[in-house]
Amino acid sequence: MVAVSLDVDGEGPWLLWDKSRRVRELRKVMKYPNEHLKEVEITGFVGRAIDIELTVYLLESAIKLEKLVINPRSPALVGTPWEFVRVEENEGAIECAKQFKKNLPIGAELFIL
Repeated sequence: MVAVSLDVDGEGPWLLWDKSRRVRELRKVMKYPNEHLKEVEITGFVGRAIDIELTVYLLESAIKLEKLVINPRSPALVGTPWEFVRVEENEGAIECAKQFKKNLPIGAELFIL
């Protein structure tokens, strides 16, 4: 797995691939503010470009977001005894998810399981 980090400083946001040193501009979608979305849980977040792009979109469009929960565990484990077992493979996803803290809307909280 290639670690992906989010850089929103300067002219970004940009996706930076640590392993290959490739950089590409973060894909943008049309902005439609969502005033009703208050809580979001993303299960299966591994830190890939698509995970980051979806999360950035939600942070930008959910203008009344109160709570963002990022769960790096596989959706197949939800509801099983292994759901909350910490796996080393999740550490990169957790580090990637921590970067969203500085992009949260005012009053929103980030929870990483």
